[in-house]
Amino acid sequence: MDLTRYPLEPGKSTASGFWWLFLDTNLYSGNFETELVAYATGHASERSRGADLAEKIHDRLPEPLRNWLDEHVIYLSDEYGLTPLRMVEGPFMSEDSRIDSTPLTAVGISFDVRPPSPIAYQIVGRAKEYCLVEYPDERWPKPPLRIVGFRVIEEQLLAVCHESMVV
Repeated sequence: MDLTRYPLEPGKSTASGFWWLFLDTNLYSGNFETELVAYATGHASERSRGADLAEKIHDRLPEPLRNWLDEHVIYLSDEYGLTPLRMVEGPFMSEDSRIDSTPLTAVGISFDVRPPSPIAYQIVGRAKEYCLVEYPDERWPKPPLRIVGFRVIEEQLLAVCHESMVV
């Protein structure tokens, strides 16, 4: 989120935010998060293993969905560069999802506006399709990957400007 769009005067504050569509899964998401988002949205992190899949999928997305995603998916900075996703704890956990005691079973996709219900359901549908079509992979011994729910959450950022004194 570019806070330079919200210039502040000393003593003032402003809040801005963005939206997350969290896809809750039954497995630790670190093995598939970039590919899942790439397949569902046609977008991928910088230098991610999902970039090739995102490029392949992007032009195959239905035009209204593709246009909406291109306009509203936002890339946030993390330790690896810019990314439209985040892994978080999910509300649905099983013993299969605990890797090194990390219950990161949900993958979030970031947007600058709340995704309308028809768009959210299309993304969730594509994520479910990914579980059946793209994810079967012999690298990871596991039960089948499933999307077990989803959540849309607004995240708020608060910027505050304080006057500073130079002595």
